[in-house]
Amino acid sequence: MPAFIPDIPLSDCWGSVGEVTFYHRDGRCMLRSRPRPVFGGSPAQLRQLELHRRAIAAWGSLPHRAQAEWNRLARGVPSRRPPFGDGNSISGYCLFLSAYHGLAALGREGVPSPAAPGPFPVRSLAVTGARTEGSSLVLETALTLEPSAPEGRFRLLAMLQLAPEGRGRNPGMMRRFLPPSPAGPGTTAAPLRIPDYAALFRLGSGARRLSVHIRHALLDTITGLRSDSRSLSAEVDVRDGLQAMATAGLQKHNNA
Repeated sequence: MPAFIPDIPLSDCWGSVGEVTFYHRDGRCMLRSRPRPVFGGSPAQLRQLELHRRAIAAWGSLPHRAQAEWNRLARGVPSRRPPFGDGNSISGYCLFLSAYHGLAALGREGVPSPAAPGPFPVRSLAVTGARTEGSSLVLETALTLEPSAPEGRFRLLAMLQLAPEGRGRNPGMMRRFLPPSPAGPGTTAAPLRIPDYAALFRLGSGARRLSVHIRHALLDTITGLRSDSRSLSAEVDVRDGLQAMATAGLQKHNNA
């Protein structure tokens, strides 16, 4: 592949433009023809793709003044993609799409009102057990918010994976779940119901000891925006119809 040779006004490049994609290999910037794969996802993935397309169309329908307001509110919101640094922030377009997807997750899909993210309360999350109800698994979690957190404003948003005991995280297997109720200050039970969990996560029949991997955030029920995400892993014993406490000392990586 040809290398990209930077000049004075353009020191580096990444991403795609036109029919060219820029990428990095061994510290050098390279370019190649832009790939255009045909997306043959699952029904759930295709529904999510259609939702994203509706969000993009909603942004395009905004008047210029509203787009400018979103851009103003996005200044200073740090990007989670390169280039990193204090001088880099997301665009109003990305902030709008985040709010649109957040409202859709809450069952209120629609054009969000301009809003800046946060502040979000300090939080921690713990896995306390798991039980089965028919073919569903209810993962018991406890969400703790600081005492000054407003009552009922924030929901737990969890990207979750179940795996056989000792198996590590697979980001491609993570699925999104929300507990039924908002959280308040202090510690609140936040159960996550996972229908057909064995089939969804390709678990063997009769699996009773599982590894749980969660990437969690807070979802603002007013703006649709979400906080930074953090990770938690634990191991649970599953009991039919009974809550099983997570084995003490096996919770890992809760960097809340």
